Amino acid sequence: MCHGIHHRDGERFPTLWNLLSVFILLVVPVLGVLPNPGPPPRHARGLRRLPDAPPAAPEVPPSRCVPGVAPDYNAFVALHTEHRATWLLSYREESDKPYQAGNRIDPSIALAATTLEALARALASFPTPDYVRPYIDCVRTD
Repeated sequence: MCHGIHHRDGERFPTLWNLLSVFILLVVPVLGVLPNPGPPPRHARGLRRLPDAPPAAPEVPPSRCVPGVAPDYNAFVALHTEHRATWLLSYREESDKPYQAGNRIDPSIALAATTLEALARALASFPTPDYVRPYIDCVRTD
């Protein structure tokens, strides 16, 4: 005869409740370590979320002219790139002289032309205005 502690069949193997309790004891401390989504940091509290980007515009066939964009856009961009240090170019289709340029150094100087070629010639022949940099005279007095 076997002496010792006798178990019922249900106590020999862990029951579903025992497995669940072990799982909870192991998982709950891990969940406590994960960062919680609290308020944003101080430096980001005043920032607003940007709206989602609008859907991409459909491609415009080259035969159609897009309003507000120069018809010869690539040439316009090339001219702007060439003269962007001293001139700010714009295109206004509602004007009788749609190609316009404003001088970055002297804002009182402005040019306007009916064609891009005329504006290119004017920008190439226009002398760059003098720009005097404001320096402070530092004089030692000993």
